Amino acid sequence: MAKSLEEALKNAGVTKDTVRKATDNKPVAPKPTAIARGAGTRGGGPEERSFSDMMSAGGVVRAKPVQNVLLKPPQDAPLRRAAVAPEHYQRAHGGKNAVHPSGKITAPTRHMSNEPADLNKYMALLDKTYHQVQANAPISVAPQDDRPLLEIIGPLSPNPLLETENVLDAMPLQPKHAGIEGHLGDLRDDRGDIDMTIGLDFGTSSVKVVVRDSARRAFAIPFFADTIANPYLMPSRLYEFNGLYQLDGGGLAHRNMKLRLVDGIPSDEDIQRATAFLALVIRHCRGWLLSEKADVYRHARLEWFLNLGLPAASYQNHNLVTRFRTLALAAMNLANSAAKRITVESTKAYCEWASKAVREEAEIRENVTPTVSVDMIAVVPEISAQVFGYVNSSRFDEHTANNYMLVDIGAGTVDASIFHVRKESGGKIGFTLYANNVAPNGVMNLHRERLDWLRKTFAALAAPSPATIRALEEMQRPTDRLGPIPDGLADYFDGVRFNFNQANKNPDSEFFLRRYWRQVFGDTLFVVRGQKLRDDALSGLPVFITGGGARMEFFGNIVKEISNAKNVSWARLRASPLEPPRELIAPGLKDAEYDRLSVAFGLSFIRLGNYIKSVDVPNFPPPPTPDYYSNFISMDQV
Repeated sequence: MAKSLEEALKNAGVTKDTVRKATDNKPVAPKPTAIARGAGTRGGGPEERSFSDMMSAGGVVRAKPVQNVLLKPPQDAPLRRAAVAPEHYQRAHGGKNAVHPSGKITAPTRHMSNEPADLNKYMALLDKTYHQVQANAPISVAPQDDRPLLEIIGPLSPNPLLETENVLDAMPLQPKHAGIEGHLGDLRDDRGDIDMTIGLDFGTSSVKVVVRDSARRAFAIPFFADTIANPYLMPSRLYEFNGLYQLDGGGLAHRNMKLRLVDGIPSDEDIQRATAFLALVIRHCRGWLLSEKADVYRHARLEWFLNLGLPAASYQNHNLVTRFRTLALAAMNLANSAAKRITVESTKAYCEWASKAVREEAEIRENVTPTVSVDMIAVVPEISAQVFGYVNSSRFDEHTANNYMLVDIGAGTVDASIFHVRKESGGKIGFTLYANNVAPNGVMNLHRERLDWLRKTFAALAAPSPATIRALEEMQRPTDRLGPIPDGLADYFDGVRFNFNQANKNPDSEFFLRRYWRQVFGDTLFVVRGQKLRDDALSGLPVFITGGGARMEFFGNIVKEISNAKNVSWARLRASPLEPPRELIAPGLKDAEYDRLSVAFGLSFIRLGNYIKSVDVPNFPPPPTPDYYSNFISMDQV
């Protein structure tokens, strides 16, 4: 058998030398690439890395979430590699192809689609670009980092910024006028009617109000003496005591009133408390204006109107718009009611009446005296109000593209939008919304994430005293705080040191990348690119960064981080500040603080023109697909 086989090989031209050469040159299995072997360097030390450093440094593709707490590993524990490739990720040997979650190896493309799967692929590509180790880099295993994630190095003491603030102890103003009557009593020399428009920005943490009259004088309404940083911010907090509602004093404190209105289906009590709160705010504003500006309005009959703001994404929800119209109508009429005190029962009665009135089903009730009609209140998208001052300033050029991005960082949410604005006839402002995304990534949610992480980490170490744990729980409760929070996690306590590394990431970096960056870049900029705006329209796009969180470097640096990111050269953004308009009268307000009043100012002026929602803006048509015959050259054409 062997002999016949040898003869067959000879007959086929295969000699022993041929077999020997083939055996000596047999293929060797390719070595796994750097990312598959887990090559990379491992960060260490107490310093926190910025997001830019994290992107530019050698990184990690994480197969599964790591635990929040890593205590000192056992001595016999195997070395933890700095990078681990998930099983469904593969990479080409050349190191230049894109890695997709499907496991396929494809050349990197700019795939324009709004499909979530495509966005996830693109984010995975960005993650790979920012974190991968170059294929030709030297292969090395990071040394074991035996340091614990958190070390107690001294007495624990919280940052003074985290102490429970009680802004209402900072001498709230008590206007002489009660604000129940809409005008002063002396009308003997009637100078005619003056329209007064209340621009009311109802935020998660605070409310801001600007009142504008027919002569275009716009007064920012203070709630406190000018001894505090910004007296024009009133905590969104309502007190209930013995069947009465009030803005200050003791009793049961109600917070998170706006969040309860916009998240899910609020209870009747939620709507009633928000109504009572806004009615008390309206009374305060009218009382302050008629007390402090009595010489201006003494002989005039004032007609009061209310514009209430609503996030742009929520403005596309008809039920939510109706809910806020009901809120505005009930609050205005409740504020006008003759009773000196606002009670639980009177609030309930006006809310029930207003709910039917906005649907034109209302009937007069004995305990309700309507004085404000539906056409005297309006619900306006906050984004249009926020840029009103800019559009009416000399900086606005009607002959340019006038596409903008706005990132409003509030206490509870971040609202990111891309839009086109234009002036229309009759002094109206028109808007075309290309994208809008609201997510719970605001300052207080970052604060809560940090505190939750600290509590779990402290508990794992079993080091802190019960007082420290109670302090953490106390810090986490309020959402209506007006003061700043520490800019970084390391600033929360003295006496601790963090040793973050690749396996145990800084929760700040994770929040920024996985939530804030993804919302602003992935869910807003990316979904517009190639679908509703071309790359040349996005390059140099002006961006307004507003809201209380804009003062934090953590949030405020988003424009710089996106513009400096690799592989996204089409997203070179340009930060543009909002400057206070000339019409605003706000003694003591710093220019850098105007953005917090910008919504209220715009609401007091805005006459909304054509407002085109993002869902109504069509995408660009897909590029034509070339067919074979269009490029076919026949013999007759040669």
